[in-house]
Amino acid sequence: MMHLPKLLTPELIRVHIAAEGRSELLSELCALVATAKPTVGGKALTEDVIYEAVMLREAERSSGLGHGCAFPHARIEGLDAPVACMATLTPGMDFGAADQEPVRIVCLLLAPLEDPAATLRIMAEVAGLMSSSTNRQAVDNAEDVDALMALLDGLNPDTDRVLTARNIMRKPFYTVHPETPLTEVTRLLQTHNLEATSVVDHDGHLV
Repeated sequence: MMHLPKLLTPELIRVHIAAEGRSELLSELCALVATAKPTVGGKALTEDVIYEAVMLREAERSSGLGHGCAFPHARIEGLDAPVACMATLTPGMDFGAADQEPVRIVCLLLAPLEDPAATLRIMAEVAGLMSSSTNRQAVDNAEDVDALMALLDGLNPDTDRVLTARNIMRKPFYTVHPETPLTEVTRLLQTHNLEATSVVDHDGHLV
């Protein structure tokens, strides 16, 4: 069963919104997800607390997934249940994604710190949904909230899938070969703010 549609209601979806920058967009989405009244120990989180948590995670690494999609999120200690909201953007926005493609589809998630599988499960669903250019185009073309909800519901499988690493892995945008000089590797990491990169042979197989 797909978990993402269960978290979304029409009130938690925005279609073709415009924002001046990433922080303004995330502020708007944090305010939106706050309307779902996420709670810690029964006490509702404020918009400011949600925004601080999301921006702290965003500062660590861009949430741009590539292919015009982004997955800003935060894991919050004691959160009683995951909450999410979704938006499509017109025009697209720079999210610092590795492929440098403007983001047009954003899903924001809050999940319990104590349940990392919840974040991975929904991330896998978002990544799987957006890995298809047909799905991305359909989401981007949804003219209103009802159309987007119907699309998500239509993609809802009848049975649970076993989560595997393949569900959340993406093809690396930057790779090096075994004989690449260390100075070039270091420059690559610094230029693109990477913690690591893949070493492949000349056939593209992981070394």
